[in-house]
Amino acid sequence: MNRLALFGSNSIVKLSIGLAVAAIWLNPKEVDFQERHLEANNIMVLVSKPIKNPVSEKHVDHINSLYSDDRIRYTSCLFLSFMWKDNFCREVGLYESQCSYLKPSLRKFYDRIEDIGFWGKWWIYEEKMKDFDVSPAEWSDTSVLNLGVVNPRGFTIS
Repeated sequence: MNRLALFGSNSIVKLSIGLAVAAIWLNPKEVDFQERHLEANNIMVLVSKPIKNPVSEKHVDHINSLYSDDRIRYTSCLFLSFMWKDNFCREVGLYESQCSYLKPSLRKFYDRIEDIGFWGKWWIYEEKMKDFDVSPAEWSDTSVLNLGVVNPRGFTIS
């Protein structure tokens, strides 16, 4: 039996509309990014320097510098949200920041994207903060890992 006949095309349309409405409803806002950033910043302050993941630390510091320079922007595209970096803060009165011909092109926009929000999450932030408290340098020292093998009689075999 044909699956389309079993479920009907009407249910596929309803499912598609339902998923589209859910994606729009769960599209993260700029406030959600700020909350996620503050949460990550507070967590990174509590983690000691030797065990911090340098990727997480560098990302949080980079976002901090963008916020302090007022160069981070938010754009929502119905289903997706983008946090991207601008060349100048909003108050700069330089000719280069005001002239529409000197604005960055849309073809290079992907280079400016700091994070992509979809389905209630900021995906790049989540990936960068994975294992934020595990430093790869901590595990690169092989002398710590070379503990030897203990046989059943209790003697260490190197």
